[in-house]
Amino acid sequence: SGVATGKAAGCTLDECIVEENHGTCAFAGQNCVDPNPRAANDWRCECAGAEGAALMAAAVCTADGWCGAHGHVCAAAGQRCRGTRCECIAPEVGQAGEQAAGVCELDECAAVCATCADRGQGNVCEEAGQVCEEGSTAADARGDWVCACARPAFGRGAARVATCTIDECDAVSGAGRVCAAQGQTCRDTSTAASSMGDWWCVCPAPQAGKAAAAVAVCRLDECGAYAGVCSARAQTCFDADTAAASLGDWRCECVAPSRGVPTVGAAARCVGEGECEAAGAECAAHGQVCVDPTDAAGDWECRCVP
Repeated sequence: SGVATGKAAGCTLDECIVEENHGTCAFAGQNCVDPNPRAANDWRCECAGAEGAALMAAAVCTADGWCGAHGHVCAAAGQRCRGTRCECIAPEVGQAGEQAAGVCELDECAAVCATCADRGQGNVCEEAGQVCEEGSTAADARGDWVCACARPAFGRGAARVATCTIDECDAVSGAGRVCAAQGQTCRDTSTAASSMGDWWCVCPAPQAGKAAAAVAVCRLDECGAYAGVCSARAQTCFDADTAAASLGDWRCECVAPSRGVPTVGAAARCVGEGECEAAGAECAAHGQVCVDPTDAAGDWECRCVP
């Protein structure tokens, strides 16, 4: 296995994973050991519960003394028997057991092995700028390490490099506090760790406005709430100042050919409304304005609002 960006990869292979090699040892009741995954043709069979090893072949085992009678104790724990002790087999490390199974551990974040974060070409977590965390160092707990993203990024990858995200609106980055201090909402367009500076401050409804990586200038058009007061009299609503702090300055204005002085906060008094005095409600019900072009009877009309 192995991969590298922009350079030749450092390829590794635990030759004991190869079924033929593993089977050669297993058929003889022996352990297959590859001392260096970077090197080829260096795997060997080691006797389980006895002395002996052979390169790329089943070993001739000698079972004298304690190992001859009790070597199976070591073999059952996946350990080698040497003299009167059960010893850990690399990459496992630990305390050998005297006439008993030893206590062996495997830190897959620190060791080099087929199931480790480092398979012979460097720790994949560290090379990605992440932290390797071992789930359990028990010898029989394999492949339970994770790559964890470095703060302020978040993300964890089980036995692989993690996909990291950063929400710039969270408390760590501070963008959220910038918006919240002005009563605005922070939104991060993309939480990909590679996408920075794309957060926005958004004004709260009914205000409108947003700004990229800065506090927004909020606007409030009061005609959104009071336009009905004007349209009910076939008039138009106009907010002179839409600044969020400027309230109560909306007004109703007459629609030509009617004339009149705009009225702040109420319907205007328009001259020339004629028949629209009575008919204006029918137009307003459809979002239109009533216009009476002459003094003649029955010539009032509803016009669409631009």
